[in-house]
Amino acid sequence: MLRWLKYILVGLFGLAALCLLFVSIILLTFDNDGYRRLAIRVVKLTTGYEMTIDGPFTLELSKNPSLSVGSIQFYPGPDGSFPSIQKIGKFKIKIVLSSIFGGNLNVKELVADEVAIVAFIGKDTRSNVREFIAHHISPGMEIPIIERVRLRHIQLDIINKSTGRSVDFRLQQFNIDDIRDTGPLFVSGKGSVNGSDFKIDGKLGALATLIYGAEPFPVDFNMNTSGLNFSATGTIDDPLAGEGLKLRLSGEVEELSHLFTLSDVEIPQLGQLKFDTSVINDFSAPGLSD
Repeated sequence: MLRWLKYILVGLFGLAALCLLFVSIILLTFDNDGYRRLAIRVVKLTTGYEMTIDGPFTLELSKNPSLSVGSIQFYPGPDGSFPSIQKIGKFKIKIVLSSIFGGNLNVKELVADEVAIVAFIGKDTRSNVREFIAHHISPGMEIPIIERVRLRHIQLDIINKSTGRSVDFRLQQFNIDDIRDTGPLFVSGKGSVNGSDFKIDGKLGALATLIYGAEPFPVDFNMNTSGLNFSATGTIDDPLAGEGLKLRLSGEVEELSHLFTLSDVEIPQLGQLKFDTSVINDFSAPGLSD
């Protein structure tokens, strides 16, 4: 679940930063059509990908300026590579204007609807994530304060290049609220994994902790899926690499075989299971105790 959240948050953070770049520099230069053309040009210059905006493009100026964009489509770059985010039906971002000049950007609201994302993983996934962060986020960069995130109808396909298997992840709705502007992030949502519905609620650490990993990332959430009631509490030293697990897991599932449907695997019925255990080490080689 943290890996899915990581891809979504990092992707949306990059998109938000891209939008804010041209909003803050030329806020009063163009009309809305001018901004539309500028956004398309900025995306191509900074990423190499082609982008079209066929829906409305509205910039509202105030002490909390907002940008609303509809029907965004991304296309492969000159080298044939495909962007991770392929389309966005609706995107809106609202910021605190004074925070642009204060050096600590405050995003009051970020809304995304009908988004299609494709993420490739494999043996080199962890190093690729680290390289992306090292290249795009400098150590001295302030991570924005994001007060509220509203995601609707998010389609995320995770493809494992090593095994050829894929995970079909759908978010019907997902909310993130940063009550104190610095964490924790309160999360709630519902969706499906390979056709199996799930619900989740709880809280995670601050976004800066997730990106930089300067301190253990706290986790405290509950999830229900495929007859499984599951809870996890504790910390992860490096959530991007999945290392340094110090988690307490507990749950109950009516039929254990139903869990394998999340990985699109069919097995005979195995019966009921209750568990309560500590998990250490990392995602690739977890250790269980108690």
